Amino acid sequence: MLDSTAIMEKLYELPQVFQLSMSDKDYPRAKHCYDTARTVAVFLGLDEEHMNELFGEREEHGVVTRQGLFPEESVQKAYRECIRMNMTSEALRKGGGRA
Repeated sequence: MLDSTAIMEKLYELPQVFQLSMSDKDYPRAKHCYDTARTVAVFLGLDEEHMNELFGEREEHGVVTRQGLFPEESVQKAYRECIRMNMTSEALRKGGGRA
């Protein structure tokens, strides 16, 4: 079982894996890293400081005021590419996408 320090270390490794995946054009893996980090961060109830560090800060209308460790443009590109390749979570649940 991981302690809280080990969990945070693993969580903070995900942006690095995300960036490597984006460099390799492995968009499904990059998207998975982002989705996993988001899910874990919410589940753990991370404080605002850590959430902003990982995912950036936005104004009331969603305008990014500070980039996080997961750059907004890269995250959007990973999502777009997964949609283009039919590699969305929904498509994979229905048996679509690449195997």
